[in-house]
Amino acid sequence: MEDHELEAMTTQEREDVTMTGESDLPVTGTGGSPSEVVFRGDGKLPNLTLSILSREKARQPLQFREWVREVELLKSTYRLAEGQLAVFVYRSLASGKGQPREIVQFMEVADILSEQGYTKMMSLLKTRYGEKKHEEAARTQKDYATCRRETGQPMDDFLIDLYSAKMNAERMDPKTVYSDTFHANRLLRGANIPEECKRTILLSCDNEYNPTKIESALRSLYHDYHKT
Repeated sequence: MEDHELEAMTTQEREDVTMTGESDLPVTGTGGSPSEVVFRGDGKLPNLTLSILSREKARQPLQFREWVREVELLKSTYRLAEGQLAVFVYRSLASGKGQPREIVQFMEVADILSEQGYTKMMSLLKTRYGEKKHEEAARTQKDYATCRRETGQPMDDFLIDLYSAKMNAERMDPKTVYSDTFHANRLLRGANIPEECKRTILLSCDNEYNPTKIESALRSLYHDYHKT
């Protein structure tokens, strides 16, 4: 089923779509372009959705990794057949020049539906868009070292971002250990608050560079600082 055929479907026809291999339809996002593709359940399976993988999303390492995780979760949770999953993945790839679908368009229908179709398709996408280990390690370390609260960003959101960045950096390089003092400094520097506020934080922590105490102080004293 081609994209122009989907666009021409009536509302009733969309309601009648079921999980039969070409059973999908785009869901339009706020920008007017499809944001996800939906497979209607056939009674044995519920309606399933998968985000559209655009060139822009695929080129962002974290967004591509999250899309791959969506696919793997669908596969594991619903135990989809390889051919069925391959069609789902294919239909979720944005089409057009330079878009992800172009990478797998050489595959014949029989190849896509074959036992190795899904595996081959994902391998091609990961080769094109996936990060190499050393690239991911360098990126995660940089993300942690430069994580900073944006103007207007709630303090809680920043603290979650910094924690996530630290976990990712440690995951990629388990031999590197970030000291409490280092992480405490990252909290203070990244919080994006004036020097006098940092001094207030330290005073409330008895001038101790303890990340747990500093994080707690940031939450309690500056939870609404983004509103100033």
